[in-house]
Order: sequence, then structure tokens, then C-alpha cells
Amino acid sequence: YLEGLNLRAYLFQRVLSFQEKLSFSVAICEALLEAHRHQVLHCDLKPENIIIPQDKRLRVLDFGLSRRLRSTTGREGKESLEAIELQELSTPLVTQIRGTPGYMAPEQWKEGGVLSTGTDVWALGVLLWELLTGEHPFKSETLLELRTRVCQEQPDVSLSSTGADVPPVLEELLLSCLQYDAAVRPSVEHILGVLRSFVSEEKDADASGAGPFVGLVPMSLEQSFLFTGRESLREDVLTELAESTFVSIVGAAGVGKSSFLQACLLPAVLEEGRWEPLSMRCGEHPLRDLVSTMRASFAEVESDDAVNSSFLSDIQSDPGLLRAAFDRLATCHEKEGVLFVLDAFEDIVSSPLEEQRLLIALFSSLQGSAHRCVLSVREDRLSECTQIEGVKAFFVRSLYLSAPTAHVLEMCLRHMLTQVGGVMSPLDFSSRLCRDIGENGHAFSFLQIVGQRLWENRTRELTLTYKSLEDVRGVAGLIVTHANEVLHRFSPTDKQLALRLLSRFVTGHAQRRWIAKENLFEQSDAEHLRVFERLVEERLVELRVRADGLTGLDASLSHPVLASEWSLLSSWTREHSVEHSLLQEIEWSMALWEQRGHLPGDLLRGKRLRDCLTWMGEQPPELTTQMIEYILLSEQDAAFRDVAPSQRRRPVRWSRWFAGLGWLFFLFSLLWTLVARSC
Repeated sequence: YLEGLNLRAYLFQRVLSFQEKLSFSVAICEALLEAHRHQVLHCDLKPENIIIPQDKRLRVLDFGLSRRLRSTTGREGKESLEAIELQELSTPLVTQIRGTPGYMAPEQWKEGGVLSTGTDVWALGVLLWELLTGEHPFKSETLLELRTRVCQEQPDVSLSSTGADVPPVLEELLLSCLQYDAAVRPSVEHILGVLRSFVSEEKDADASGAGPFVGLVPMSLEQSFLFTGRESLREDVLTELAESTFVSIVGAAGVGKSSFLQACLLPAVLEEGRWEPLSMRCGEHPLRDLVSTMRASFAEVESDDAVNSSFLSDIQSDPGLLRAAFDRLATCHEKEGVLFVLDAFEDIVSSPLEEQRLLIALFSSLQGSAHRCVLSVREDRLSECTQIEGVKAFFVRSLYLSAPTAHVLEMCLRHMLTQVGGVMSPLDFSSRLCRDIGENGHAFSFLQIVGQRLWENRTRELTLTYKSLEDVRGVAGLIVTHANEVLHRFSPTDKQLALRLLSRFVTGHAQRRWIAKENLFEQSDAEHLRVFERLVEERLVELRVRADGLTGLDASLSHPVLASEWSLLSSWTREHSVEHSLLQEIEWSMALWEQRGHLPGDLLRGKRLRDCLTWMGEQPPELTTQMIEYILLSEQDAAFRDVAPSQRRRPVRWSRWFAGLGWLFFLFSLLWTLVARSC
């Protein structure tokens, strides 16, 4: 039982600001995206199923009508919809209903319709429409009228009739969610990205607002005045764009690639005025999101439907239409070309193959034109991306975004505070703070997290004091608090799995260590991989390309304090100390065995081997195939050593018998010769 109000009751009792509505919208999208990542469709998203408890942490509940996407249906996740009968209604039409009528997509009204993530996107669009305007987009007197309005190929809805003051980009986003064809509706990830950008815009970066720190949310175009420290890289990118169609930005997860693109590169492009920027994040359906982004850009300069509802299906038969649309977009904005900025390009790996093909075809068609393309990609997934046919050509001109040094980090901190009139006391506070954060791949993210907490405790004179940092147990205390908040948002099952993974990075002396990613879990294990990626995104795990120059990745905790001062992880490690020590024994022995060229003396022996065999019988998820093979090889070697001595002694005994007989024969022959001579 969860005590609180549902969203409809909450809205009835309170009048929300636009900022609060956006925050609720973001939370709903995050919950829905998490369900889709688990291959689950909600199928009944509505205000009554969204609970706001006393802690104000919104929850999406009631998955009673949810459907699990079949793995056999492909990456788009579509399946047949089975009609069910709702006993509380008696009209013949209800026999086709699955869900709440006011939030059902057109495909849910049709017999034999198909469900996809787009079905939930429709309900999300209706819900967000209500949240932002206070009205339902398809107000109807009867169920039949509602069905007729919803199932029109061109839905008759308009925000202007509601009188609500909704920005044009958000209006276009809501209308795209209510498209008749589920295939052209944007992905939840794209919707979330647009909403998050508006949340950032609405937060006033001044003394009375949220301050200059954004946490883990990337900086937006409007926050470019806060960004500094990457000017040389920006000039390098602009120089490369003058000569090359494609430029890629490669960097570790959490190093600040998204903030660089939005708050550093795009302002310079707009100031130069040569290209019209078209920026988006590569989600599960990049082509669909690209069409939505283009539609919003066209809406800024012309009223006709330049990218209509059939555009997505049209380009599947003729990819050249995308290049033509780019040409027209540049002409409409009176620019030389379009600068297509695609963030998080590594996500293309999980997109449908057809969308991959069409997007790569678009990129290829831009070669030699006035259009330009900037891609950002995580360095740990670069090789995975380049395995896709035709992608290597996009990474010929690559620039590396490295982690900031302590000096650059301090410069960024001082610059952000100066822009909003803030200061730090004492004078050396900034250098001490950045030194405690350290130089690592997530340093900029940790600066934002720590800065946010300090800004909340600022003085009236906008001063960040060292005492306020001591009150929260320093940088270590804030990083540990962030880690606890992250795991609090995990489901119980995912939390246990996350702790299993995180404990692997802690030694018996409470120090962090690096482990080869392939030794953490089976790379084909979807659940482990999903939780691991989330830990990387939440800045609890850091990845780096292997230092020995070999292919592969090493992983560890993102900061040493997580190994030494995080009580939750320490408690977990102590409770599972036996398994933890066995696992480290296996890892160290196996590493030594491989380094020395597979010497038999480096295999497991005696009690260690017996303990490992007993634990292996419990089928722990931590054991990878390589570890199991190593344990079995150790068992075979031990069995051979037990039998081999008895097998080796037998031929030695026979050889002695033969030697003795040989000597007897020799002596007999000698005696016979002597006797013969004497006779």
C-alpha cells in the first residue's frame, strides 16, 4: 500500500506552476521508459494510475493490463492485441476495449490491432495534454464519438482552443504523440529529452533560482553562458567542419559530451550563421525521432506540413527524401546547409535494423553536400558502432574529449559562480574542492552534484562556505549520498543485482579495483547489462579502454570513496564475504594463470578448489563462462594428479624386472662361457 493522492486528485486540489507540470511530466516519462527497457507495455497509463505520495516522488502504478513484449517480435516490439470484455460496461463496443477509453490509442480500438511502445506514447500524449492544458484532447459525449475522433487518420485536436500557453515546440511534441500511425509517434526517450531541455530552460540560473549547477542533466543551449573550458576543442570542431562532412566527438561516459554539444558547439554555430542546427539524441527509434525534430524545425518557419504523417513511411521506400528535406529545411531558414548534431550515437546499436539502414543512407547522401553532421559516441562503445556496415566512414575525422584536469575543473567552478554573482569562502575552497573530487572520467558530473548541494546551502550573500561542505561530510559524503539516492530509485531486484556488481570493485581492504568488463558477467545477459549500463549513466561506475592496448574495457567504481566510505556497499560486502573472497581468489588465480602462459601450477588446488566447486554448484550469477571453464580445468588437473602416480609406478617396476633379468642372463652367459673353456 502506498499512501498518497493520484494525479487527478492532486490536480483537483492544487494549481501547479508550469515548472511543476514539467517536472511531473519528466518523472512520468522516466517511469514509462524504465518499463519499456524491461520490455513491458503499461497499456493503461492515466492520471488515476499515477500516485504522488508524501515524499513527492511520483510513482506509476497498476500494471494490471500490462503486456510483456515477446522477444520473437523483433526490436520494434509489436504483438497482436487480444480483445477482452469489461464486465462493468455493457455496450457491444466494449468487447473490443483493452484499457481506459479516454487514453486508448487507435490500435487499441481495433480488433486485431497491434501493440507497441507507440501505444503507451499515445496515452502519454493525452496525459501530458491534460497536465499542461487542464483539458482532454478528445472531449466526447459518448464512447462511440470518442472512438470516431481517436481513430481519424488526421486527429482533430488543437491546443489553441484550450487557451493554454504552451511553447510551440511542446505543442508540436504533443501533436506528434497523437499521430494515428504508431510508427510515426516519437519514442519515450525523445519525449523525455525534449521535456528535460525545457526543465533546464525554466530553471532561472540566478541568485533566486536553481543556480549554475545542473546535476546530471546536460547543459542546454540557454545555459551556454555557464559553460567554459572546452574552447580549443570547439575551434577544432569548427575547423574540421569547414573541410569534412562528418566530425565525431569521442569520449568516456560522463565526460560531458552532451553539454559540450549543446552549450559550447551549438552557440558558436548559431553565431556563425552558416548552418541551421538540428540537434537530437539517438534513441531506440532514431529515424522516428529525427522526423519529429525536423517537423518542429519546419514549424518555426512555415505553416504547411512539410514533414507530414506519411513522411516516415515514404522515406522507407525512398531514402533520398531525407536529403531533399534537409535541403528544404536549409532554404527555409536561409542557411547554407543543415548541421545535424546526433548525440549518443552508440544507441543506434539497439535500434531496428531498418532504421539503422535508412539513417546510414541519409548520412551517406550528405557526403559532398553543404550539410554537416556531428556525432558523439562513448569511447567504450565505439568499436561496437563501427561494426555496423557503412559506419566507419563517419569516424574518419574524430576528436577526443578528455576528462578535465583539476585546474580546468576549478576554472569551470569559478566561472559558473561568477556568472550568477556567487563566491567561495575561504579563497582556497575551490582548489580544495576540486582536489577532493579528483581527476576521473566523471569529475565534471561530480562537480555538478556537489555544487548543487552547496548552492542549496549558500548564504544570503551567495557565498558557498567550507563549513557547509563539512556539515554534509565533505565531498565524500555528497558522493555517497548521491549513490544512495540512485539505488533508492532501483527496483528491489535491480538493487540486489547492482550491489552484486558494485561489490566486485571493492578489495578486502576497502579499496577500489579495476576489473575487465567481460569478467563481470556474461555479456549476453540482458539483465546484468541493463543494470550495469544504468550504473554507468548514474555515474557510479567508470569505464576506460584497457591500458595495455588490447581490445577490451576495464570497469571500476567512479570514485574511491564509494569503496571506503559507502556503508551500504560495505555492509553488503561483509554479508557476502565468503562469496566475495572466493570470487576474488578465482579472478586473481585465473589472471596469473593467463599471464604465465597457462602453467598447471597456477590452477586451483586443495581446499580452494573444493570451495569453488561447492559454490559453483549453487550456480551464482557472478561466475562467467571463462571462470567456470577455469574451475573445471583445475578439477581435471587435480583428478589427473591423484591418478597419475600409480600409473607412473607400474612401468618403473617392469623396467626393474627387465633390468634384473638382463643382468641374470649376462651372468649366466658369462658362467657358461667360463665352464665351456674349462672343459
